[in-house]
Amino acid sequence: MRDDFVALVMKYLDRLPKGSVVADAIGIMTDEDYGEYERLVPIVTAQDTLEYRATHGNSTEHLTGHTED
Repeated sequence: MRDDFVALVMKYLDRLPKGSVVADAIGIMTDEDYGEYERLVPIVTAQDTLEYRATHGNSTEHLTGHTED
């Protein structure tokens, strides 16, 4: 799913000037592609969150600079 998400965003970023961001790509998406983007965002976000937790555990040290007691 992540590859599909990246391909979808890159389809539009490739059309925009260098330095453009995802928000710029969203602004020029067709309604159909925007619908697909909306469908994929929560899936990709969940995958990223699970991957991060699998790698780093549930520690909040990265947010606060302190370890949990």
